[in-house]
Amino acid sequence: MPMEFNWQVPSWLAIGDQPQSPEDIDWLSQNGIKAIISLAPLKPGLVRKIETAGFDWLSLEKPPKQKNAALTQVKELNTFIREKIAENKPVFICGENSKQPASLVAKTQFN
Repeated sequence: MPMEFNWQVPSWLAIGDQPQSPEDIDWLSQNGIKAIISLAPLKPGLVRKIETAGFDWLSLEKPPKQKNAALTQVKELNTFIREKIAENKPVFICGENSKQPASLVAKTQFN
C-alpha cells in the first residue's frame, strides 16, 4: 500500500493521505476506488492522472472564511458520497494527512 488507506465503510468509503504519485492513483484503481475527494491541493500531474484514469473526483480544498462555508463543504461532501455510492462507485477521501478526512467524515451524515 503506497499511502495510508483505511476503509471507513468497507468496500464503499475509504480515507487516507493524498496520493503522491501516478502509482498511488493506479493502486487506488486496482483496489476498487472509482471516485476521489481531495481536501487539499493535489499536484497538477496527479489531477491529470485522476482525470485520464476515469475517476469521478471532487476538490474540496479549505473553505473560504465565510459564514457557513464549512457547513456548505460538508453538505457538498455528503451529496457527492451519496451520489457515488448510488452509482456503485467506492469513494476515497484524501487530505494532507489521514486525520483531515477522518474529522470531516465524522461530521457527515453518511456514517
